[in-house]
Amino acid sequence: MKKINIVILLLSILLTGCKDEDKDNILDLSNGFLQQTAWEGTITFLRENDSSQRIIGISFITENTGYYEDSEIYPDRQFQFSYRVDGKLLSVEHHSLISGDWFLVEMNKNKDQLVFKQNIHSQFNTNTLKLFKVY
Repeated sequence: MKKINIVILLLSILLTGCKDEDKDNILDLSNGFLQQTAWEGTITFLRENDSSQRIIGISFITENTGYYEDSEIYPDRQFQFSYRVDGKLLSVEHHSLISGDWFLVEMNKNKDQLVFKQNIHSQFNTNTLKLFKVY
C-alpha cells in the first residue's frame, strides 16, 4: 500500500511540473504583450523563383497602433500602422510592407525572439518575419 501511495505522489508531482512547462510554451500575444515594445529583425519574401530579405524595425506603441522602419529602402522614415491581436494571430492594417495576417509560429522561452509567417500553407509564396526585442 505504501508503494502505491508513493507512486501516486510521484506521478502527481511529475504531472504538475509538466503543466507549468506547457503553460510557458503557449504561443499567445494577448494581454498587451506587444504594447510599448520595440523589435528589430528581418522580413523574408519567398516566391516560387525568387526570394528577398529586408531589415526592419517595428515599434508597437499602444495596444493597436505602431510604426515600422525600412531603413534600407526609406532611411529616416517611419510608417504608421494599426494592428489587432487575437491569440497567436497578428493582423496589421493599412497598406504597408507588413500588412496582412501574421501567424506566430515560434517564440523563445524568454519571449524576446518571435517568428511570424504569412501564407502559412503555401510552399512558394510565404513571408517570414523574424523579430528580436530591443526594448
